[in-house]
Amino acid sequence: MNAINLIEFVTIDEHADSINDGYFINGFNVGQWGDIPASYHNGSGSLTFADGHAELHKWLSRTTKVPVKTQYGTLPFDAPGRQDFKWLEERAALRLR
Repeated sequence: MNAINLIEFVTIDEHADSINDGYFINGFNVGQWGDIPASYHNGSGSLTFADGHAELHKWLSRTTKVPVKTQYGTLPFDAPGRQDFKWLEERAALRLR
């Protein structure tokens, strides 16, 4: 059996209203965010990875780019929201080549 090398994101910029514990978690077969990624950087969020690289991603959807309201709530994904979620899902574990 061959080992698969994976790189997962180590840190993510989380939205202030969804910080409720010490980790960022989402089910990958759901229709809305559990914990919301931050969009503080002109509608973008950042991730860092175990290999030392980082990525800044411009979110597409209003369901991802949520203003801070000091209350928690999410909206069901629209089409761009599903694209944002897929982008994050693809980075939850990256196969090394």
